[in-house]
Amino acid sequence: MKGTEKTTPSRADLVRQRRAQTTQKRVQRAKQSVARRERRPVVIARGMATSASSPTRSLPTAKVRRQYYITLGVSGAELRMPAMPLVNPGWRLLSGMIAVLMALILYTLFNSPTFQVQRIEAVGLQRLTSADLQAVLGITGKPAVALDIQTLKLELEAAFPELKDIRIRLLFPARLILTAVERQPALAWQVGSDTYWLDPEGVILRPRGEAGELPLVTANALPPLMNSDGLNSTNASLNPPEAWGKRTNAQFVQAILNLRQRLSPGTPLVYDSEIGFGWQDPNGWQVLLGNTLDDLEAKMQLYQIILAQIQQRGLHPQVISLEYLQAPFYK
Repeated sequence: MKGTEKTTPSRADLVRQRRAQTTQKRVQRAKQSVARRERRPVVIARGMATSASSPTRSLPTAKVRRQYYITLGVSGAELRMPAMPLVNPGWRLLSGMIAVLMALILYTLFNSPTFQVQRIEAVGLQRLTSADLQAVLGITGKPAVALDIQTLKLELEAAFPELKDIRIRLLFPARLILTAVERQPALAWQVGSDTYWLDPEGVILRPRGEAGELPLVTANALPPLMNSDGLNSTNASLNPPEAWGKRTNAQFVQAILNLRQRLSPGTPLVYDSEIGFGWQDPNGWQVLLGNTLDDLEAKMQLYQIILAQIQQRGLHPQVISLEYLQAPFYK
């Protein structure tokens, strides 16, 4: 029968069928390719997250240059200056520059003559000179930043006991100024060929320069010196450098000055470490007061009484001793 007969596809139908299969395969392959790309892991770069399709290498950026424009007098006219690159130095470069600068500053401070002390300026001194001070301190040519002011002050106090209230200032760039009070001698104390000066506070000074006419005490030993406890001690064996800066009692010095005023001008004062103070009277006898002058007023009154008796009797003793007020004698 006619309805049961099989139809044979034509050639055109076969071509169309192959084209449809080919197109379907292409679509399937495309879907599979997209699925594989979506399952690909994400690549993480430092500072940013990108997909596999993004480049991991940073692209070079152009250097920014700052441009300057100057407006001219003509309306709407400008002059463009040459572009200048913007410099952005890092912290390491900046730190290195600071270190080099500090090293240069330190080298200059320690080696440049501008910052080296050449001399010390002394203010308020009469007998001491800057040369005397520099000979002890040895600061010529030293960097000012290396000086220790407190050490310099201690060295001056030890070398020059005649100075007090010492103040040292260091001014920029290398100016050293000394301000001090120079002790003034009140009397001269002579032991053999050595002469010492004593100021009103009892400090033994080294004779320097001219001090005018000073009361003179001729002695066979130094005056009674004060130890660390403030008590008198005998130091007759000290040589001059060791004695400079030592102290005797200030009242002791004041008593000698008072005695000098009571005696005739030119009357020599004498001191013996054993029998004490005295003087050679113009009448030819020696007057002895003992080792202490605390009771000088009473001894001088007693001397006037004894002197009146001697003159009344016409005596001419060799020695008048007033060491003990209760037992004076003459012989």
